[in-house]
Amino acid sequence: STVPCPARPVVAVMAAVGDGAVARSSMRSRSAAVTEETQVKLFSFFEELAEPVKKLVQTAWRSRGKLAHDVKAYVVLFASMLYSMPHRALRVVQNPKLHALLAEEEDPQALAAVLAGSGGALCLGSVGAVIGATCGSAFGLCLGAVPALFTFGLSLPVGAVLGGAGG
Repeated sequence: STVPCPARPVVAVMAAVGDGAVARSSMRSRSAAVTEETQVKLFSFFEELAEPVKKLVQTAWRSRGKLAHDVKAYVVLFASMLYSMPHRALRVVQNPKLHALLAEEEDPQALAAVLAGSGGALCLGSVGAVIGATCGSAFGLCLGAVPALFTFGLSLPVGAVLGGAGG
């Protein structure tokens, strides 16, 4: 009779039992091969996924000080602008050219109305522009969604840009 080999005990025992056992062993070996293929596919998938993640982590590690440096630079810039604002406003108010313009103006109330009106137009106009661009972009994006299947999605940003420009 046959002695089972330690590397393949199932095949040796089944060969000793008969033909029915050989058929079962081939089914088991096929299922084992499918399981092994699945494990290899999953393992290769994770290997392929690991490389970009590794590069991302390395890039983030190399640039870890840049973000802190940029935040610090912007904080210093904002603080210096905030600190210098009273001095700059005082310099504008004490400007002799501005005093000369106000002194030679015949109707100071009309000048005040023009200045207040232009200031209000600047503030409200910029708010209107932001709202118009936002609503126009949203509307353009919705209209761009209609042909998106035919343009492979390229009509979405085009519609948003055209709508934002129109808004």
